[in-house]
Amino acid sequence: MCGRMVMELTPELLASVFGTPKVPILVPNYNIAPTQTVLVVRQTGEHRKELQ
Repeated sequence: MCGRMVMELTPELLASVFGTPKVPILVPNYNIAPTQTVLVVRQTGEHRKELQ
């Protein structure tokens, strides 16, 4: 059985929570499969960078 994820937060809330300067436009998705591309926030030193 595979795991599924949900992404329903607004870009503004994600930027606020993770302290990133910007977040790409995201569309809510309530059925993210393991093979789909998802947003990742990575911290390098004291800086956070959003990856997609």
